[in-house]
Amino acid sequence: MKSYQLKIVLLGTSPLIWRRVIMPADVTFNRLEEQIVVTNDDEAYEQNKFYKKQYKKSQPSDKEDPFGFITRELSTTYRKPEGIKIDTFIENDHELFYEYDFGDDWRFHIILEKVVEDHYYGYPILVDGAETAPPEDVGGIPGFYDFLEMYNNPSHPEHEDMRAWAESQLFREYDPDHINKMLKFIHYKKTEWDKITENDSL
Repeated sequence: MKSYQLKIVLLGTSPLIWRRVIMPADVTFNRLEEQIVVTNDDEAYEQNKFYKKQYKKSQPSDKEDPFGFITRELSTTYRKPEGIKIDTFIENDHELFYEYDFGDDWRFHIILEKVVEDHYYGYPILVDGAETAPPEDVGGIPGFYDFLEMYNNPSHPEHEDMRAWAESQLFREYDPDHINKMLKFIHYKKTEWDKITENDSL
């Protein structure tokens, strides 16, 4: 079946937190959101929006830009994502942006790497990725790196408290096998089992 190979990048992280997912096409923005949340080991759905970025060339009359080379960044937000399919948007623009939890302000860049015609699974699969995603309510990017310092340093005075808090948040270090098990619950197409070889099976 027709599917998309997407790279999902959490902006502002270093080293970069990213996931590569193959997902059946012809889905709504809500389905895409499910995959972003699951592949980053989140449980809750906070306030969110999908949008695309646009760039408008400055006028030559602008004092700070006499040659008109500077661009001004704009954005268009997609409304009612539960009823809109991503196909036209992702295939036209080859990228989307997703903002999640306006308090912690997580921002994701979703890049269409290629269209896959022979994906047989009726659910998305994680095929690659790197780095552990932040837990809920950690305080955005700065809070996440403060958290990691305490979480990973046994000599830090708040290490044990942070470990206990992380457990209460269901924090999990990057585990591709666990993510793929969870993604199987997002089953929205008929799996073409008759086309899957032993080498293809997960």
